[in-house]
Amino acid sequence: MTIEQIKQALTNPLPGLMGQMKMAPQPPDGGPNRWDTPANCREAGVLLLFYPRSSGEHRYPAELHLVLTRRTEYPGVHSGQISLPGGRREAGEPLPETALRETHEEIGVLPESLELLGHLSPLYTPPSNFCIYPFIAYSPTYPAFQLSTKEVAELVETPFRLLL
Repeated sequence: MTIEQIKQALTNPLPGLMGQMKMAPQPPDGGPNRWDTPANCREAGVLLLFYPRSSGEHRYPAELHLVLTRRTEYPGVHSGQISLPGGRREAGEPLPETALRETHEEIGVLPESLELLGHLSPLYTPPSNFCIYPFIAYSPTYPAFQLSTKEVAELVETPFRLLL
């Protein structure tokens, strides 16, 4: 898939919760639905950051990659998890800015180097009571990653084709 195909896909309606439920764990024994978003959920913005990356020998054309992170170990529900860069919204901050700011803080990518393409459906995560708003951005060149060792243990550069 190319970045142009992603841009085109973002012009279609989002499936929302129905799309998310296809991959979500179901409550055991018909227990209560944990996917209803409570009014008091905390808000976070995350970024699906796409960029071209060539093979080590540069013999092949650049391939579209998506960056993930492995969080550092700490006493919390998301400790050590593989995640998208992003985090908690600051008071009055627009959510796209949250995703861009947190991405810069965690992996050092400058917001002005990115093209914000759109967003996906929000997702509620019950263990931490976060309503997560995912945004999609593209860097036309390989990003200058600078990891915050306080928040990020490892950068996970993933060829997008492996996730399709």
